[in-house]
Amino acid sequence: MKLRLILLTGILAFFGQRAQAQCTAAAYSTQNGATVTFYDSSYSVNGHDAYWGFGDGSGGYGTSVSHTYTANGTYMASLYIYDSLANCDDTTYLTVTITAASSCNAAFNTAVDFSNPYKINFNNTSTNAVTAYWWFGGNNSSASYNPSYTFATAGYKTVCLTTYDSFGNLCDSICQSVYVPGQTIPPSCDAYFWTSISGNTVNFYDSTSSSDIIEWSYGDGSYGYSSNPSHTYINSGTYNACLFVYYVDTTGGDTLVCDSSCQTLTIASTSTCAASFSAYPDSLNTSASSYPVYFSNNSTGVNYLWNFGDGTSDTATNPTHTYTSAGTYAVCLYVLTAYDSLGLPIICDSTCTSITVGNAIVNCSPTMSYGVDSLNSNRYYFSGSNPPMGGYGLWEIYEGSSSTNYSGQSVTHTFSGSGAVSVIYSVYRADSSYCGGVGDSLNLSGVSCQASYYLGIDTTNLFNLYVINSSTGTTTTTNYFWNFGDGTTSTAQYPTHQYGSFGLYNLCLTISDSISGCSSTYCDSIGLDSNGNLLKKDGFGITVVDEKDLLGTAVIDLINELSVYPNPSNGSYTIKLNLQASETVSIIAMNSLGQTVFATERNGHTGSNAYSIDMNAQPNGLYFLSLRAGNQVKNSKLYIQK
Repeated sequence: MKLRLILLTGILAFFGQRAQAQCTAAAYSTQNGATVTFYDSSYSVNGHDAYWGFGDGSGGYGTSVSHTYTANGTYMASLYIYDSLANCDDTTYLTVTITAASSCNAAFNTAVDFSNPYKINFNNTSTNAVTAYWWFGGNNSSASYNPSYTFATAGYKTVCLTTYDSFGNLCDSICQSVYVPGQTIPPSCDAYFWTSISGNTVNFYDSTSSSDIIEWSYGDGSYGYSSNPSHTYINSGTYNACLFVYYVDTTGGDTLVCDSSCQTLTIASTSTCAASFSAYPDSLNTSASSYPVYFSNNSTGVNYLWNFGDGTSDTATNPTHTYTSAGTYAVCLYVLTAYDSLGLPIICDSTCTSITVGNAIVNCSPTMSYGVDSLNSNRYYFSGSNPPMGGYGLWEIYEGSSSTNYSGQSVTHTFSGSGAVSVIYSVYRADSSYCGGVGDSLNLSGVSCQASYYLGIDTTNLFNLYVINSSTGTTTTTNYFWNFGDGTTSTAQYPTHQYGSFGLYNLCLTISDSISGCSSTYCDSIGLDSNGNLLKKDGFGITVVDEKDLLGTAVIDLINELSVYPNPSNGSYTIKLNLQASETVSIIAMNSLGQTVFATERNGHTGSNAYSIDMNAQPNGLYFLSLRAGNQVKNSKLYIQK
């Protein structure tokens, strides 16, 4: 086979809009028999994507692709190029003539005629054949494509079939043994059938009887053996379904085909196919050469092919792709039904959209806000505005002669004392260059705590004392240390203790809080005398209780109603809650990484309260809202969807 070189002439075409001067499609090809290799010689400013159409219903991607045609003929091939950065496209065409297709196979099957047991009907099932020549032995032959022939005797006969293509060239030949029964075929031997198709399920109907031996070949490699079956095809396409009816040869005992028939079935689709997706650029984890984008696939389908517009692709359902430079990219999602015999995708639907990364508005005038913890007046929650895309934020906190630095958009800091402090929030670009800053001064009142207790008589047990813990300035992080004066201690907030003998003991309580920097100790003498009315002679006990418990003050459920709306929203929410008593309300929102992105404190009044919060600067996603009033905390989930 000689190698021919086919030069392609570019033809300007319209594909959505006229191609711009930044790209021009051009190509050439070489041919070896039925195999053609296509080469992309196009011009484009920024590089381009290339798609080939081979003219026979198939296609491929790449600057150099090979394709083998399965039938002779003339085909119009095409090359479409697209430059996403220059927003230009162009198409060129070429004519390919195939005169020697390689996949030419001779094949046939047979059936005994109803009227004559010596007559055989031949069914030509060859591929890519146009004419045929049959040889039945001796000088007996036929040029019919599907002939019938009556043999003179029964038994096994050798029959040969030779096929030719549309140009008269020898295509293929085959010889096989055919059995001639020479006995009457049962009158019920009829392989006629009809079908009904619903989606990818086909119902087959036949006129066979229960005594017939039948076999179905569904054309997809599977078989059935019952009358009037149903079959579900996995993939769409064209299938050759056949019914074979058999009879038993009474002379030799063989099971032979007495009739057969075939039909071509077309399965248009095996599932609903719709391409759809959303893209979410990651604005927090970018740099000058890294721009991650999260893709959410909303398609209906099974197999997917992504083209990210920068020369890369992926087959994942929900991929994450990182662009290496800022810009606008045309991203396309293809929903595939399957891959053809050459490994090329069969596309049932597609959708494309533009994704822009790295050109967000640079915020070089940052703002900051803060909130105070309701349980610790020296613990502050600081939140700053978004830094430039790919950049970052830094905090500098000055307290007296010491300073503390934090990185991030939101931080928490606990001051150690009181007086004037300074806070500075600075933002930097992706290349670490300074962008802008903002500062504020705060005057701290400080945190004070005082250890204290007093005694009470247990009227139900004369040999027990109540120690009422009346300490002030405590928080949930306060530590307690009791020294009972008899060589034993406890770190419980409300311990019980049994003294071994009566007498006078020095009881000391020390409270401390390393976070607020508070510490206090209180001591007093306690004891029970064994004289007088006391009947117990082996010691006495004490029980430490909370002062409010002893006075019968009930714990108030401050928040008995909470609602947040609208939810989801674009970042603006209204918080509505009902308080049983006036109390400061602390509001904190965190993202899914546990980072505080919003913090504030509001005054709460008895009854209904409503607060508005603004989180519009935050990206789409799930957030966690925490509200504290007194010692009670209520939580809720927030959804931002812009």
